[in-house]
Amino acid sequence: MAIKLITPSARRREIPYKKTASNAQAEAALGFLTSNCVTQCASAANAGVIAGLVVRPTAATDSDYASNTVLPYLVDEDGVFSIPVGTATNFAIGLLCDGSSTGQTLDCSATTYKTFCVVGGDTTTAHVTIRRWAHNDPGASVT
Repeated sequence: MAIKLITPSARRREIPYKKTASNAQAEAALGFLTSNCVTQCASAANAGVIAGLVVRPTAATDSDYASNTVLPYLVDEDGVFSIPVGTATNFAIGLLCDGSSTGQTLDCSATTYKTFCVVGGDTTTAHVTIRRWAHNDPGASVT
C-alpha cells in the first residue's frame, strides 16, 4: 500500500526539486532533501524532514535516471495522508511519531523526529499530518 493524500487542503501544491541522480523513486513515496536534491526515503532518519511525495516515479530504465532532472514533489502542510503502519505500538490519536526504518511506513513507537501526527485511521493504516517539510525547515538541505 502506498502513501496517499486523502484530504487535500488549500495549501496543496507541487514543488520542483532536482532528483538525486541514479536514485529510483516510486510513485507516492516519501522523498527527503540531501545535497539540494531529493532522494527516496530509505530510513527513519531520511523521513525526519519530508521534501514531498514523489509525483513522477523514476526507474533505472528511464532515460533521465542518471541525471539530476527537476521533478515535481507533492507538498500539503495541512493535508491528511494515509500511510501504512509498520509498528503499531503506542498507536493513538494525537501521537507524534516517526517513519519506520524503511522510510515508507509509520513507526508509532519511535518519537525521535516527530515528523507525523496521527489524526485518525487504525493500527494498519494511519491518517496523519506531516509536521516537518523541507521547504520550511532551515536544516533540511544539509542532511
